[in-house]
Amino acid sequence: MIPSIFLVFNNYSKLKNETFAREGFLWFQPTSSSAIGLIGTLLLIVLVLSIMPKILFGWTHGRKPLTGFILSLFVLTVAFLFITWNDYQAIHEEEGIVVSTWWGKQQAVDWASVDSVEITPYVLKRVANKYSREPIFAWRFEFKQSNGDQVSFKRTDLSTYNLEQSQRVKEQIQKENIPLLIGQMDEATTKWYELELELENLNPEHFNEFFKN
Repeated sequence: MIPSIFLVFNNYSKLKNETFAREGFLWFQPTSSSAIGLIGTLLLIVLVLSIMPKILFGWTHGRKPLTGFILSLFVLTVAFLFITWNDYQAIHEEEGIVVSTWWGKQQAVDWASVDSVEITPYVLKRVANKYSREPIFAWRFEFKQSNGDQVSFKRTDLSTYNLEQSQRVKEQIQKENIPLLIGQMDEATTKWYELELELENLNPEHFNEFFKN
């Protein structure tokens, strides 16, 4: 059951991509803010942890109170995913930054309104508990606008696909003649970066080229 929950969650994100992505999209992010993504992740984690005792000790464990809590949480999670269905942000080749919020507001930040972009590699730390994983290498694009606002896009795993997607965005930024700064990795970030490259058996040459100014 637990693998099925994670599978449904992953397929939900893929379905949003397939539904809203259109020609010219260089990058699609299934939420318009990190808060919405965090809430969805926390609901999923709590739901999984609530079901664990039922799996380990039988469905009668915890009796009606636990069963009622699980069913209520399941309904809440489904409702949250339904409400935030239209919530996403994307990078479009011609239109620039496209943002659609869950309450129906849509806007586009054209390339001319972007003052500068910063690519920041960093280590995404996990909460220290027995369910957490090791820290992971991540990077984000920060688009800083002339009015002081900024929009961020994140990637949390090293893969050839994510590199190619990030490279297309980087090339578009350079094509638009927007100042681009790539942050330098500190010792801890470099450690996890090199470790993940090794674990995923990835060629470091292309990744190293991307993270250079």
